[in-house]
Amino acid sequence: MNSLFTQGYLKPITQDDIPDIWKERDDPELSASRFEHYWNEEAKKPNPSLLKVLLLSSKKPLLYGGILCLIENIFRFTGPLLLEQIVLFIADHEAPLWQGIVLCVALFLGLIIQVVCGHHHYYQVTTAGLQMESALLRSIFKKALAMSTSSVRKTTVGEIVNHQSVDYYPIFNLFRFINAVWAAPLQIIGIFSLLGRLNGVSTLGVLAFFAFFFPMLVFANKKAFDIEKQLMKLRDERTSTMNELLQGILVVKFFAWEDSFLKKINGTRSKEISLLKRGIMYIMFTNILWTVGPPLMSGCVFLIYLTDHKFLPSEVAFATIALINNLTIPLTNFPIFIGNFLQATVSLTRLTKFLSGEDLDPASVQSRSENGLVRIKNATFAWEDTNVLSDIDITFKKGHLTAVVGEVGSGKSSLIQAILGEMHKVSGSVEVNGSVAYVSQQPWLLNATLRDNVLFGKPYEEERYNRTIEMSELLADLKMLPGADLTEIG
Repeated sequence: MNSLFTQGYLKPITQDDIPDIWKERDDPELSASRFEHYWNEEAKKPNPSLLKVLLLSSKKPLLYGGILCLIENIFRFTGPLLLEQIVLFIADHEAPLWQGIVLCVALFLGLIIQVVCGHHHYYQVTTAGLQMESALLRSIFKKALAMSTSSVRKTTVGEIVNHQSVDYYPIFNLFRFINAVWAAPLQIIGIFSLLGRLNGVSTLGVLAFFAFFFPMLVFANKKAFDIEKQLMKLRDERTSTMNELLQGILVVKFFAWEDSFLKKINGTRSKEISLLKRGIMYIMFTNILWTVGPPLMSGCVFLIYLTDHKFLPSEVAFATIALINNLTIPLTNFPIFIGNFLQATVSLTRLTKFLSGEDLDPASVQSRSENGLVRIKNATFAWEDTNVLSDIDITFKKGHLTAVVGEVGSGKSSLIQAILGEMHKVSGSVEVNGSVAYVSQQPWLLNATLRDNVLFGKPYEEERYNRTIEMSELLADLKMLPGADLTEIG
């Protein structure tokens, strides 16, 4: 990174200056393929576990991060113990100088190892979270394109949008603190053991304080979990309403329904804000407990110690304060993990249900290399349980223009969807030879100029472009636009 910063200081950075990614670790294609491999195996089970799939697909960085976290926690215990010995060395005027130097060097090296391992541990779990994020987003996108009609009808656009923009983030946060599930209890047990060695029964003061406020933390996290579930539902509702408004904006404007939609959207958003405020209050409550916790714990221990011993040695005081300060780390990380786990549970449940939905049957339409022939033989199709098209037997010949004509609701669109493989094939066969171009009744516009929408990524060829515009009868429409074909649409 230093060389990249130097180049950025000397000249503007281009794509060629950015180093290649480490494919084995950072390539999103590999992350997605690992995830899909484990998910395809897990999806065969009655109750698939998305969390298990994510852990397996990112097991290497999680394992490295776990080892580094263990080393960090071991050296976290050595600091207070060495501090106790340094204070004893200072009090002992007959102790040799080399002993103090060794203790100080050991304390310094222990802190260096602790910091290095801590930062690299965070780097590894963040890498695992990013791998998970890229794999999940890709899988959600692919699933949205491969959903069967029955699955599409059970899923709103708002839910799919929230899966891609909201649901993955709590899982990413869960991965960042995932080692707290075992590291925090280990730290708490180790610190209480050392406090017991230093203070004896005075450690009961810390235990009493811990037993007093831990249930309050559990209560606050439970409330935050309930709020998160309600927020997810409200976000789905608001996004669906916004999509409905934008899709039917012409009808809304024609019937002057703006105020009704605005009232509905604002009402949903007001409920969201109210829940967010309540959630923030619970977060503030837990933060206050972590802020006042260490001084109160130290005060309880020293008060009981002085009541029993009448004198507090300096080595006991310094080591106790250092241990209690270290105690705030697991007491902070573990509730964060619990909160992230509760939020991620909501997202995991939603994503598992979405990814487990029924897909289109790729074998419902047979594709061959020949050009210009579509054949349906004795086929029956259904959207869900009821058959819509029965015993269809039809052939579209090569080199012929075929129009499907009929009354409203007679099955014209269903026939086209059956050819595309978008309907459930109950029986029969469908054969499509060559490639298929499909133009839907609903336009899909790029947020770009009209010309870019016509070209759709193709290079601009003036003669061919003008001929296309003329054949599409768009010349009169272009004259009405302020920027002609350079007007931005979409």
